Amino acid sequence: MKVNDLDNPSWQFSIASTVEEVEQLRNFWEKECGHPNYDIDFFLAVINSRKEIVRPFVIILYENEQPKSGLVGRIEDIELRLSIGYKVLFKPKARSLTLVYPSIIGNDSAMYIKALFKELILTIKKNEVDIICLNSINVDSELYRLATSSLSFFNRDNFPETSLHWRGSLGASYDDFCKSKSKNTRHNLKRYSLLLEKNYPDRVRVENFNSVDKIDQFFKDTKRIADLTYQRGIGTGFDDTKEMRNLVKLSIEKGWFIGNIIYVDNNPCAFWNGIIYKNIFYTWTTGYNPGFSKDHPGMYALVKILQKVHEIKTARDIDFGFGDAKYKRDLVDQSWNEASMYIFPLKIKSIYLNIIIMIFKCISLAGSSFLKKTKLWDKVRKKWRNKLI
Repeated sequence: MKVNDLDNPSWQFSIASTVEEVEQLRNFWEKECGHPNYDIDFFLAVINSRKEIVRPFVIILYENEQPKSGLVGRIEDIELRLSIGYKVLFKPKARSLTLVYPSIIGNDSAMYIKALFKELILTIKKNEVDIICLNSINVDSELYRLATSSLSFFNRDNFPETSLHWRGSLGASYDDFCKSKSKNTRHNLKRYSLLLEKNYPDRVRVENFNSVDKIDQFFKDTKRIADLTYQRGIGTGFDDTKEMRNLVKLSIEKGWFIGNIIYVDNNPCAFWNGIIYKNIFYTWTTGYNPGFSKDHPGMYALVKILQKVHEIKTARDIDFGFGDAKYKRDLVDQSWNEASMYIFPLKIKSIYLNIIIMIFKCISLAGSSFLKKTKLWDKVRKKWRNKLI
């Protein structure tokens, strides 16, 4: 059902809250979607894979009966993981309206986003949610401005968590890609990419997984590596779940998926995978056996996946996704800041969650600020990660 906008008679809003209502948006969605994370089939695969998801929640703004812009999300029951460093200390439960990265579909002009945000806030006042989760919002966007400056102290997240997002050109070939880098980066690419083969002559094998028939082997061997990484210790990274299997299978069937596993003596050593979607290669998950760390298997896996992407010749750019890392800074030259944050309805449980989250964030920020000032940040972080392996 469409609801008229009182400020603009040519605008209407609708909320798709069932799979069937989402399917009715397919033509608009497929035309406007620019990122695999909220491709309509990806979105529905996630909805159908997670038991904690209650339903879709997609607000669409229509102008003169035509869909123009929207916010893509879902209602779900979540467990907030509140931590100091990598140690999770408190896990309160909440019902969340989670916006799916990159949140906005269609026209992202300020006038549309302002109207959608206003409708979102009005809707949650009538809804059962305890919290709204906004994931990795561009800090230069209208949505970020509204979420940080148009709400009261108790409604907004007063300490958004920011990180860099890196992207760059792939060039016409792998050789061209390397030539565009600094002398030091070219040297490291060549040196570290050869180290594994040098230390294990005739014992290294690269296998590409792009067939549904090989999906069981892909998950078995990738999980063997992922279970050894520090990401597993903090509950992130690759895992063999129903959702991941559905997404990988879907990506293979659509011809998007590139997945490499590196073997030494037929034992899985490292992996790197990603998706080519609308001429951009999006890296997905990666990891390596820490027992091979002196051989730089992660760099070897990166070089091999880049060579494979260039061999396919359909991607123009590479997107390294969320978070900062030295290899990203060395290999690409475009970046922007993104922030993850919450919005809290004015009700007792939500205000309580806001206060608790604020306390944890203040402690974490003070601790990390002290460690960075004393130049202990990298040392402490490395030691903490090693304890998780």
